Amino acid sequence: MHLVPALAAACLCAAGATAAGLQDPRIAGGAVTSLDGEWDVVSSDGHAVTGRVPGDIITDLQNAGLIDDPFYESNFLTQKALYADRTRVWTYKRSFSVDGAGVKRFTLVFDGVKRAAAVALNGKPVGRTIDQFLRYTFDVSGALRAGENTLEVTFDWGDTEGRFMACSGGWDWAPYTMSYANATDENSMSYGVWKSVYVVAEQAPFLVTHMVVHTFYEGAYAMAPLTDATFEGFRVEATLHLDAPAAVAAPTTFTLTSDWGAAAHAVAATIPAGASTHKLVLKAGPGDVKLWWPNGMGEQPLYNVTATVSGEGWPAVAVARRTGFRTLALVTGNETEPGFAEKYAGVDGTADVGMYLRINGAVMFSRGANMIPMEELDGRQTVEAYRHLVASVADANMNTLRIWGGGIFLPEVFYAACDELGIVLYHDVMYAQDHLPAATPTQEAELRYQVRRLSPHPSIAIWDGCNECKVVLNTSTAIYATFVLKVVTEEDASRVAWPSCPADGWDAGVHRLTGLPNHSPKGLVPTPDHRGIETHGPYQHTDPELFATINSGGFTNLTIPLPLEPTPTGVGAKSVFASEFGAVTLTSFESLSPNLDPAHWALHGGVPEGPCMDLMPYGTQHCACETTNAMQLRNYGCDSGILRYFGWAHTAGAALNTTGAVPFQKGLYLCMLQQAMDMKTNIELRRSQSQHGIVVWQLNEVWA
Repeated sequence: MHLVPALAAACLCAAGATAAGLQDPRIAGGAVTSLDGEWDVVSSDGHAVTGRVPGDIITDLQNAGLIDDPFYESNFLTQKALYADRTRVWTYKRSFSVDGAGVKRFTLVFDGVKRAAAVALNGKPVGRTIDQFLRYTFDVSGALRAGENTLEVTFDWGDTEGRFMACSGGWDWAPYTMSYANATDENSMSYGVWKSVYVVAEQAPFLVTHMVVHTFYEGAYAMAPLTDATFEGFRVEATLHLDAPAAVAAPTTFTLTSDWGAAAHAVAATIPAGASTHKLVLKAGPGDVKLWWPNGMGEQPLYNVTATVSGEGWPAVAVARRTGFRTLALVTGNETEPGFAEKYAGVDGTADVGMYLRINGAVMFSRGANMIPMEELDGRQTVEAYRHLVASVADANMNTLRIWGGGIFLPEVFYAACDELGIVLYHDVMYAQDHLPAATPTQEAELRYQVRRLSPHPSIAIWDGCNECKVVLNTSTAIYATFVLKVVTEEDASRVAWPSCPADGWDAGVHRLTGLPNHSPKGLVPTPDHRGIETHGPYQHTDPELFATINSGGFTNLTIPLPLEPTPTGVGAKSVFASEFGAVTLTSFESLSPNLDPAHWALHGGVPEGPCMDLMPYGTQHCACETTNAMQLRNYGCDSGILRYFGWAHTAGAALNTTGAVPFQKGLYLCMLQQAMDMKTNIELRRSQSQHGIVVWQLNEVWA
């Protein structure tokens, strides 16, 4: 792997990712005072604990001993009043001081606040936060004082525009808390200052808010694997986003350098008042850099690009981002058609033959899984867990993860690990089901912030608008094309844009050959046709007649042996990208047992079932259970699969309701084994049918 050298200490530098890995790239241009660490957390009715930032209220209350682990038994239902009662307001407080000598502007930065909150400094309101995925900055020059300052963040149950993790408060794989974020009854669980907080004392007459690095291949459309000696070169575009309180009169030089030895690009430019952008360009050819490959197809060399802004009267400001070099195409046409590349060069919109990725000219069989948030509680996130997860994905010979749209934009350490290990990302924007977009300034700012933050990562291959929303113009879902992806592609033209997951493609707005945005005057126009080139499902659930759980659904008995028939395969055949399908299971004894009373160590919980009733308009898939049986609340049972593969004897009578470590281990083993057998059969069938994407639901779970 290519090593990235340290930056010169003499500059006001901001690295592409902090050492902690959970922090976003920092704003550069001044001295930073971090406010991470211990905060005082007090409630409107007199409770007081010590909390942590980054973190969340439930983790803080648990650490203080005021509640037990919410995932133990049904504590997320029985012990939620302290944080879920909307008559109680919690405030996070922190005292700090900064050196203000000679500083004209101080900027308070919140990288992330989950749920609506009012921010005050020394008793003066400075702003509000409503969007979990937006970095908020506040000019606090007038509120900051010499000596000690007090910062307060009060969670006041206000409107959020639905801009927080959609699976907060429940999904069909996460605990249904029956608690809400505000009066509009948005399901939720925890809240808090979930990312870093810091103050920037401006030392340059501007701040660098983002450095965005994109790579563009300058060669011909590649239909055969490229090599480090044969690729035709890349253009590297670095865009600096600046914010200045006033126009900078002094001459300013912008310089871009790299660690592959490209000739530096330097330009003189003026910096106007307010927000401005400044673009610099480098070249990288054979002999300069090596190609970045998906896991199993080659190595993943990475390179640093550094931008420096210098002038008279202030220290130079340097910002660096890491990138990799690969060509990228989402192929939807028949590449075996004579003259394919020449015929469709410049053609607008995607085709209907199939769907697969071609990276560095090589066809990629996408094999992997869907990634949900690692935690429902933000205070439990760790750098080590993210690194271990991505390493496990690579060790399992996966090369693809889909980032599911009901979760979160993940921390830097996750994307950095994917860059380093060759895990290609199919990335939903964070819209799913009831968490719908609106063309508001807040949501536009969120989209621009996240794309600027994440798009330098070479692991990200596809941006799509949402989870499971069929995008159709002149309907309510048109907003995903006319607003969400319009903003995304304005910020990043170096990646594939796709309407949704799943989707049928575009009639206009992207290059036919690659799927990359072409900024067509027609805009992004999703096709109304049903092309069937990308699918979700089916999913193997369990029959509630066998064991009633809070989630249930159908189980399809696959014919064994499979009725295989000759099917054309290969890049010229009709193909499908299966971006979701799966079979339910429960996790291992080691993960599940610590969150259950030993008296409930059984697949059926060791106690009688309580009744479960339809709760949502999805039929029996989502229910409410009046029960003290914690296993009924663990989303799905395994009975249908165990019955299918091992026969009724294993599910009859008290076999699955016998408690104890050994019976529970046996039951969980059967549960996981039935899933493995079903998925083996399913995947073999899909591979025989020219499916070039096999991305199972789901990679990880949140109950442990």
